[in-house]
Amino acid sequence: AGAPLKLEVLVMGCQGAGKTLLVRRMKQLLGSRVPDDVLDTQPTLGVELDELPPYDGVTLTMREVGGTFVQVWPNFFDDCGAWAFVVDASDEAGLSTAAVELWEVLNSPKMSAKRCLVICNKADAPVSAPPPEVARLLR
Repeated sequence: AGAPLKLEVLVMGCQGAGKTLLVRRMKQLLGSRVPDDVLDTQPTLGVELDELPPYDGVTLTMREVGGTFVQVWPNFFDDCGAWAFVVDASDEAGLSTAAVELWEVLNSPKMSAKRCLVICNKADAPVSAPPPEVARLLR
């Protein structure tokens, strides 16, 4: 077997959406070491780069860009092969902001043809918007 395929995934979303926890849980599920208290996260200031262990012949590098750094997201569009956009479904007021940011990225010529995964995080929270409402708000 040859070397694993390498793919960079750009992870974006508004502040507090759960990007850091998502990447940590992915690492944990693939057997990588994560902080003892995986839930103890701080807002990402800048960019975090995490390489996941190879799975099914693919090594993913997760580039998480902090939600307060929306203006620099385009700096990373060229290098990613795919992208994930994390939305906090429990923040109904923030869903409209998330929709605007999502569509800004989708309308970028550098990103429109790349594979995208929209992750509605915190959907199990008691105050979370129901899936049809999230879908309507994100269009």
